[in-house]
Amino acid sequence: MEPWVPHSGRVFVDVGANVGAWTRWLAPRFQHGYAIEPNPDALPILWANLPCNVTVHEIGAWNHETTLTFTRFVDSAHMSSFFKEQGINTGPKVGTVELACCTIDSLFINQTVDLLKCDIEGAEIECLLGAEQLILRDKPWLLVENHSSGNFISLVRVLANWDYLFTIIRHPNYEPYSRFWFEHCWFSCQPLLEEGALQNRFLLNKNPSCEKSSQ
Repeated sequence: MEPWVPHSGRVFVDVGANVGAWTRWLAPRFQHGYAIEPNPDALPILWANLPCNVTVHEIGAWNHETTLTFTRFVDSAHMSSFFKEQGINTGPKVGTVELACCTIDSLFINQTVDLLKCDIEGAEIECLLGAEQLILRDKPWLLVENHSSGNFISLVRVLANWDYLFTIIRHPNYEPYSRFWFEHCWFSCQPLLEEGALQNRFLLNKNPSCEKSSQ
């Protein structure tokens, strides 16, 4: 995925941080990061390996404040998902969990965000709508994993409304135009800016601080 994310920047937001694989990979590239993760099964591992320049928010991302029922699966990469049925590489269902959720906009992330990564197992549209103020304010690079054909269509519409261009990153092992070709893919999304403006935004010095915090 390295070609599809900025090489450096000021602030990243990792929505659906899970156990922190993306958070740890992004942290050295950015001055500060936010890891958004509500799952009590994932949080101890996330905290144990947390980079020193990352703030954790132990809450789910949605388009309003609420409590939602998420499905638990055997596979650790899908510890909790908004989709209800067994999916790609999830393993069987093992139960449900009630998780508190809020909007990204309500977290008051006041620094300029250069990357928002969203991998939240079926709730990607609601997450983005709950971050609309931040997205329109900062025009960050968006990296979004899609989990259904309905969300694929909705995501295209939302991005067009926000004047974003995007590249679709397909899984190399999926047959073209098959069900999973559309249902499971990544969107790498850049705002429509003046020529050269996007590239210049990410030619920044990396100067991470070392202060862990949780809110």
